[in-house]
Amino acid sequence: MPQLPRPALCTLVAEPPEGPQWAYEIKYDGYRIMAELRGRRVRLWSRNGQDWTQKFASLIEPLAQLGCTHTVLDGEVVVFDPQGISSFSQLQQAIKSRATQQVHYLLFDILRAGGKDVTQQSLRQRKARLGRLLARAPDGGALRLSHHQGGCGAALFDAAKQRGLEGIVAKDLDAPYRSRRSRDWLKIKCLGRQDFVVGGYTKPGGARPYLGALLLGRFEAGKLRYCGKVGTGLSLACLRSLHQALSPLQQEASPFVGLPAGERRGGVTFVRPQMVVEVEYTERTPDGMLRHPSFLAVRQDVRTAKRVTGGHDAAPPRAPDTSRLSRPEKVLFADVGLTKQDLWTYYQRVAPLMLPYIQDRPLTLLRCPDGAAKACFYQKHLGKHATVGLHERAAGKGERVMYLQKTAGLLSLVQMGVLEVHTWGCGASRTQQADTLVFDLDPGEGVCAARLVQAALTVRAVLKRCGLTSFVKHTGGKGLHVVAPLRPSIRFARAKTFSHQVALLLEARQPDTFVANMAKARRHGKIFVDYLRNGRGASSIACYATRARPGAPVAFPM
Repeated sequence: MPQLPRPALCTLVAEPPEGPQWAYEIKYDGYRIMAELRGRRVRLWSRNGQDWTQKFASLIEPLAQLGCTHTVLDGEVVVFDPQGISSFSQLQQAIKSRATQQVHYLLFDILRAGGKDVTQQSLRQRKARLGRLLARAPDGGALRLSHHQGGCGAALFDAAKQRGLEGIVAKDLDAPYRSRRSRDWLKIKCLGRQDFVVGGYTKPGGARPYLGALLLGRFEAGKLRYCGKVGTGLSLACLRSLHQALSPLQQEASPFVGLPAGERRGGVTFVRPQMVVEVEYTERTPDGMLRHPSFLAVRQDVRTAKRVTGGHDAAPPRAPDTSRLSRPEKVLFADVGLTKQDLWTYYQRVAPLMLPYIQDRPLTLLRCPDGAAKACFYQKHLGKHATVGLHERAAGKGERVMYLQKTAGLLSLVQMGVLEVHTWGCGASRTQQADTLVFDLDPGEGVCAARLVQAALTVRAVLKRCGLTSFVKHTGGKGLHVVAPLRPSIRFARAKTFSHQVALLLEARQPDTFVANMAKARRHGKIFVDYLRNGRGASSIACYATRARPGAPVAFPM
């Protein structure tokens, strides 16, 4: 087989770019792997050109089952921890123990399809092609599409930081595939920052003078626990200054506990643990070691190194800005004692996760000024008075729609007594075009949770055969929504007709499970597939929005 092309590489930047041409993906912590498929022949290569086919042998059969003629794919091989976060250390352990059945291949690009070079097509076109190809793969298998989203890059980056992810990648949807480092792909890392005590340093190597790397630790129960070493980020002036400061502190004995024997090889000078330095890093491994550390500065403001204790430092939580919140003590959910202040705090914390689902989309709000147990009413338009962060725009024929873009608008909803946030299936600037389909699965009496879950999986499978990728959302009530983004968008009339046909198909295939008629008499023991939410002006509960029901339940993507 000919050698695979070189992978496209990201340029590191400090902040995510913004604009309609940018799509954002999670930055996974694994091994970058390219795959070449020729029928049932599969070859896997690493970023630096090493043949890793046998190292990830468990991926050969799933890739072969795609049945591709000459095709080249690009992606990341990962292992997920119990929290659903990619773990490089667990991936290494899986490789070491040859337990690669637990690895997943997250695919984000395609370079060749059916023998045709598609690198000059736009990323938007390549993503669509890749999605159609992976529709052949079974749900829950080793092959997964690395999903991307538009909208606010800053909000997604904040969400990535809150979840403890490695970062995000921004990609230009209009760009071709370039087998080199470019600014078409930008990576933004969620870096940790922490103070460490210097307990020694290694000998310099090559042309570097003074010292090689600093040996770092943190105090635990009065003992200096080894955390790794840092050599990146040290300028010539910094090396000279560190050597001058550490030389008088030299001692024979190691100050560390848990120092691996291998770290002593090549010459190590131990010092009294008095100097404190600040270091940036991507993550801490399960045994506390630093990954990708970079030196920042000597902490002259830390008087005693023994104050540098424990594992990860956490910044103290900021008190929420409630300057625009009147009567924060007002109870909105009496059965659980949830106050206006509590709701404000919740939305402030969840905003980075919620905004990508609601920003720049027409809103329908359920306002309950006196709480969930009292009278409530729906609102679709702004009132006469300006509201911070909420906007309105024309939507044709004298109609106007309300929308928000930032956290300030979301928090204004709390001040207004909004207990439910519903969104249309379109953008505020294109209200004639549906960009999302919602299938509301409403269980009748006698339908258990297991049947409802199976029904949602069935709907997803049907949509997948139609070329649509969907996800399930818990509504915060008794039902589930199956949500399918549309790329490109379509007229609402077509969206409603298509969703009605899907509902009828489900009813015809599984009449004991599904019903497409909303009449209550026909829904006992069955699940009503409500397709009517796909008409223009119809709305559905937003992800992470509260419901005006006992217990203050929340809708969330599953």
